[in-house]
Amino acid sequence: MTTLVARDRHGPDITFQALLSPSTDLTRSSPSILENAHAPILTKADMDGYARHYRADVHHPYASPLLAEDHARLPAALVQVAEHDPLRDDGLRYSRALRASGVPVRATTHVGGTHGYFAFPHFNAVAPQALSELTTEIRAALHPEDIPAGPG
Repeated sequence: MTTLVARDRHGPDITFQALLSPSTDLTRSSPSILENAHAPILTKADMDGYARHYRADVHHPYASPLLAEDHARLPAALVQVAEHDPLRDDGLRYSRALRASGVPVRATTHVGGTHGYFAFPHFNAVAPQALSELTTEIRAALHPEDIPAGPG
């Protein structure tokens, strides 16, 4: 949502977005919500409860960025999702929408991971790999001059 608002209001400039298990569609229509309805950490019942706290139109793109008509001119993104997370498909669908609009995207599905993998590194073996990827991508976005040139 923040990047859409910044783009629509002409600032501030945002260079990069790191999205970790993002909730991008408050209509809760992603198949992974039902597939992982009883997953550890975050369940469909939890998500239904959280949704009741929002006082926004769930179809508005600032509440559900996936539903924006236009994803062009948004910052490059890293989208990390976990295999056993109800929000997995939200992140993957959003990464496809960004890519279709010409936004550079790296999307990673952490196999075996659950929602909150960063907060539970001993429970989710994918946390070290995810953290390494995240820090590498942020470093590259903040310091592109430090990235070695490719062959050729």
